[in-house]
Amino acid sequence: MSSRNLRHGEDREKVRRGIKPILLTMSLAEIQEAIEKLAPEERAALREWLDESDPDIMAVIRERVRQIRAGEATLIDGSQVQEEMRQLARQIANQ
Repeated sequence: MSSRNLRHGEDREKVRRGIKPILLTMSLAEIQEAIEKLAPEERAALREWLDESDPDIMAVIRERVRQIRAGEATLIDGSQVQEEMRQLARQIANQ
């Protein structure tokens, strides 16, 4: 299964339908361990599913893309993006 198939189309829907029931029966530690074992394509599909399941995160992502396209923001290092995303996720989780 290619990354493109996971992100677009029927295969992506299969992944999305399969993830939710599994996550509901696992502890956080088990989920984290399982995620570490995923293939890159599966991690990408999971990330996309998680992002799409939270409209607040998607709103932030869309605004960032708009800002970059409008020249209102500049691109930053990937590790900095990851840290900002972690901080945002913590803020949302604490609301």
